Amino acid sequence: MFHVKHFSSSDTPLTSQLASTITSLQLSSDEFDIRRLADLLAWLHPAAARLGLTNYRDIQTYIAQLVVPALYLLSPTLAPYRLSPMLDFGAGSGAVGLSLACLLPEAEVVLADRRSRVVQFLDLAVSRGGLRNCRSLLADLSAPSPEQQGSCGTVLIRAYGPTTEALRQAVLWTRPEGTIALWHQPPAPDPPDHLTRADTLQTSVPALALTIYRRDT
Repeated sequence: MFHVKHFSSSDTPLTSQLASTITSLQLSSDEFDIRRLADLLAWLHPAAARLGLTNYRDIQTYIAQLVVPALYLLSPTLAPYRLSPMLDFGAGSGAVGLSLACLLPEAEVVLADRRSRVVQFLDLAVSRGGLRNCRSLLADLSAPSPEQQGSCGTVLIRAYGPTTEALRQAVLWTRPEGTIALWHQPPAPDPPDHLTRADTLQTSVPALALTIYRRDT
């Protein structure tokens, strides 16, 4: 059984690490609740590690490899491509979707996974972070229901199987003129049918880029 413990922290190495990333993206750290995110991550990493939902042994690497690349979606040049609701595709530990939910309170974020134990963990993480704009979803991502098809503004994909197949499945969830944010090793994969590549950014992680695809009408 999981237990939720709420606390707040003063400035820590985690808040400094996150603030540095925000500043490097030419954003003001005052615009975002970085301390809240640092508190959540301080709980999230060890809890996810105990359940085998991450292979990163220390929280600094967890943040550097998973969270920091996710924050590149906050880049001002990508603002037109951040559309709500956002779907974290195969959320796993939830690092990508939870981080964006913390920093983009005006966006609805859905953490989707096909494993019930993972969804239960994500429910706990959402409660732990007090994220009213975030929820979990138990779903077969390869076969959305008629109500789920075309229901998302932006689909977030990080380490979800082969990239071509991940994009093909994500298209099913993306509404016309919606977007898909894919973190991948360069070069950017060619878009499948119904997608157009819109922009690519190199992240702080070597050999990891973020490419935005837009769904055609």
